Amino acid sequence: VYLPFAFTPYRDQGTSALFHDDQQQLWIAIDPDEAQTERHKEELYAAEIRLAYVALTRSKEACFIGSMEVGKKANKSRGASSDVHLSGVGALISEGELLEAGALYPSLERLCGRYRTEQMSVQDLPDESPMLPRFKMAQIELFTPQARQFTGRVERDWWVGSYSSLVVEDKERHDESLPGLDETMRLVDPLADDIEEPELLAEPQQNRFTFPKGAKPGTFLHDTLEGKALHNVVANPSFHDLLKNSHHKLMADFYERQGFDEWQTVLSEWLPDIVNTELVEGMSLGGLTQSACRKELEFFIPVDGMNALQLDRISREHDAVSRVSPLIQDRPLKGMLKGFIDLLFEWQGRYYVLDYKSNYLGDDFTDYEPDKLVHAMAEHRYDLQYQLYTLALHRLLKQRLPNYDYEKHVGGVVYLFLRGMKPEQKTGVFETRLSLEHLTALDNLFSGDAVTEEAVQYGLF
Repeated sequence: VYLPFAFTPYRDQGTSALFHDDQQQLWIAIDPDEAQTERHKEELYAAEIRLAYVALTRSKEACFIGSMEVGKKANKSRGASSDVHLSGVGALISEGELLEAGALYPSLERLCGRYRTEQMSVQDLPDESPMLPRFKMAQIELFTPQARQFTGRVERDWWVGSYSSLVVEDKERHDESLPGLDETMRLVDPLADDIEEPELLAEPQQNRFTFPKGAKPGTFLHDTLEGKALHNVVANPSFHDLLKNSHHKLMADFYERQGFDEWQTVLSEWLPDIVNTELVEGMSLGGLTQSACRKELEFFIPVDGMNALQLDRISREHDAVSRVSPLIQDRPLKGMLKGFIDLLFEWQGRYYVLDYKSNYLGDDFTDYEPDKLVHAMAEHRYDLQYQLYTLALHRLLKQRLPNYDYEKHVGGVVYLFLRGMKPEQKTGVFETRLSLEHLTALDNLFSGDAVTEEAVQYGLF
């Protein structure tokens, strides 16, 4: 270890003072008084001593300490003074006391005299710098480097896929597994040509149905329900927190920052409807406590090797929504399947998967009735999404919950079509639950029909 500047004093370059009081509370004084400045210097001094301890105790073979007189030279009004004691190593040499100018060398000799020469000694630097010999290569013959041949096997069929990568036919399309981006996906539907698009008004009335469509508004609504507007004041905001009068200004500022300030009136009426609409019997988002919710949960499920068509076949065999859905592409998957669950919540001892959808289905609440939602779920193949989410939940609870029982502990899935939600009426809410036979078939497919399954950390909680 080489310490060439070990006797350099600590530096106090600022005008403020940073220090701890008697209760070890950290303080900063912008305009410190004399006592605060003294505390600040004491802490700088203590830090220098700690650094010196670290430096001196790290060497294994040898430690070289550059020693020199550091201080102020003499002038007409005062003599020379030494600041050696204000450095970490200097404090050890001077035992914390002020050294007179020129007293460093005798102090070092006295210290080294207590030890054997091979343990500690003072070595004077030569007056002239020694001439170092030029470096010579020990091996001067030239040789041509040869690259080694790789004989291993690269597993090129292993990749990380997602629900959207299995469903979307365009393989070059951006992976849309992030929250709020799957609303734009749509498979080819033979009935789509029969649906007439409504004529656009010159200046449509602002309401939840005319709220902007697409990935950015979808992500904005997800972020709003996640409580990002309140993260600076509440670490884990509940849905009820979104409606508090004391948070109204924070919510409005968030809308403005996200570029939706002109929709504040619509959002202030729409958000309470979302929070207060009944989802399952006796329960709404506003009734959930913070501890019962896990938001935006990412998961990874290992896949031993399967084909998307195998997944589609199992889905159509067990799920009524899947049976009326368009076909998906023939695509293999081996590696990991990832996803994000918008909300995982617990209610009365049962766990539910919930997903937000900002899809536009029409300009009236009747367009968001249960039969219309089934058509939208099938059109976008959200059936496969909630089936995969249920599998992730099942595997998580199987690892974390003592005496786990799917029939007892899993309540099902809830999809919220936000534009159609209204308290006192059953619109905008899609509910379903996988049968145990369906879940078992999915589990076997992803594990390669293995009887036993390795424990995997999914990162949900």
